[in-house]
Amino acid sequence: MEKEKRNKAIGIVAGVVGFIASAIGIFVFVTGKNLPDIIPIDVGAKLTAPISPTKRQNVFTTDDAKTTVAIPPTDPPTERQVSAKYPAGIDESLPRMVDDASLLNQTQVNMLNARAENLSKQYMMDLVIVTRRGIGGKSPMEYADDYFDYGGYGWRETATDDITTGSGMLLLVEMTERDIWISTKGKGMSVFPNYEIDQIIKAITPELSSGQYNAAFVHFLDEAESYLK
Repeated sequence: MEKEKRNKAIGIVAGVVGFIASAIGIFVFVTGKNLPDIIPIDVGAKLTAPISPTKRQNVFTTDDAKTTVAIPPTDPPTERQVSAKYPAGIDESLPRMVDDASLLNQTQVNMLNARAENLSKQYMMDLVIVTRRGIGGKSPMEYADDYFDYGGYGWRETATDDITTGSGMLLLVEMTERDIWISTKGKGMSVFPNYEIDQIIKAITPELSSGQYNAAFVHFLDEAESYLK
């Protein structure tokens, strides 16, 4: 009697297992999907990293068909959607007259800035003037080149995220050591080769030496335009 009850219980368990297996088989056949693996979870453990949104999949159930529909993760933005950090043309948010040495009044700064910006747009060549009192131990060449390359300056044909691109010319006047340096980049290197740079420096040096800083910077822009025409 005892043996008969045990065999009957075993038969019932086997029947339940068989029913579950059949149900799984029907699900896989109809949906074409495998059931997810069962992963043991340690309830005392903490998550060490969030789920990556690029790997997560959202689902919802439609009202009419009552079927599960997968929503793919958001696609990465296309090139047209990406806002490049450095725009085509010049970055108009940057000043073209940077008077850190306070050699000019505000009216002069504004007028020089407007003129330099207009010339930069007209001739597709960024023209920048920077005055400083001390350049942190760098040489005038190093400071001017770094300021120009990594300050966001330069006229660009297309938008880009490369800060060093673009064309132009930058004049640095350093008052502590009374140094003058001109840095060029992109097409500015061919428009303003060494001889032309020497001529521009020679033209504006007398006005700088006599303290006529506004006149010197106006002269610099005049000289630059004469080579760009």
